[in-house]
Amino acid sequence: MRIAAPLLTATCLASLLLIGCNGGNKETTPAQPGGTGTGTAVPATGGTPAGTPTTAATSGNSKWEVRTDSEGRKWFGDVPYDVFFDDPLGVANNNEAVIGMSTPDTATPPPAGSNTEPKTAMTPEAPETADTGWGNTISAEALDAEVKTIRNFLNPKLQSVGQYNPNLSMIAPQAATLAALAGIAAKHEGDISWKADALYIRDLAGQMVSEPLQRGPKFQRRLLGLYEQISDTLNRSRPADLPEPDAEASTADSAEMGLLMQRMQLAYNEMKTNAGSEGTFQKSLELVQQESAVVSALAKLITEEGYGYEDDDEFKAFAKTVADGGKSMIEATALKNFAEYDKALSATYNACNNCHLDYK
Repeated sequence: MRIAAPLLTATCLASLLLIGCNGGNKETTPAQPGGTGTGTAVPATGGTPAGTPTTAATSGNSKWEVRTDSEGRKWFGDVPYDVFFDDPLGVANNNEAVIGMSTPDTATPPPAGSNTEPKTAMTPEAPETADTGWGNTISAEALDAEVKTIRNFLNPKLQSVGQYNPNLSMIAPQAATLAALAGIAAKHEGDISWKADALYIRDLAGQMVSEPLQRGPKFQRRLLGLYEQISDTLNRSRPADLPEPDAEASTADSAEMGLLMQRMQLAYNEMKTNAGSEGTFQKSLELVQQESAVVSALAKLITEEGYGYEDDDEFKAFAKTVADGGKSMIEATALKNFAEYDKALSATYNACNNCHLDYK
């Protein structure tokens, strides 16, 4: 709150009284009538005060003598005594608002030419909001790249019984992962060319693993037919006779958690084998980025409704550790920091193992 001009004057003069009594501060001595001072102070009006001070009431420091002139007017040095309030310190301590005075500004305006807006203590900072979307877990590019990798794996393995039978154990985890990624793509914020048909792909891939895979031409032909429909859909030539997918269905119906965990174990094996040392890590940054993104996405997915653990805080804590570990490994590749990557990889693997001990 601003102080009225008389109040400011009173406060300043009260301070001068205290300084004069203590005599501790060195000041420029104003010129005194009839003598020569060490200073060159000139009255603001340029003239001599009315009435010549003649009688000294005190004989202390001549600089601040109280005098009475010939007209009976009291002076404090060269200052008329009647400018003072009777109780200056009491006036200075009076905090009552002065009517008609403007309210103080809440902030000091910035210097001229500054582009910085003034801030006030009452202005709250915008709260940080967590990004819960899929783009924060796996990028559209990484998701699309993984789908292409799965296609390149499945295509030759399904073309003949001779290729199908020996790769039986690896086909199911890849098909389940394709279903999982298609379910994620349908909700992903990024630009994915086949997103509009993602649920068709989810359901087709889910049909590939809807029952345990067995050896023989019968099963090989069934999977090849489903794969060709998936391939056509990904190539933007979706077959017209495909049943309409249920948008409300859970991805868990198409991507069994056990098969997804096999894919996560494969990711760990790949990174441990091909990026397990400082030298191999520096040569396998892209591989680490891709595998880590897949691990994070699958770990997050299995906490969603349908897998049965959406209300299990302990399980979700394990899954979050795995998902966060994947993100940390990606960050380590950006810094080319093997120590941080290795630390995150170990934490991720330990979380998986501890989870398996509790959830057998």
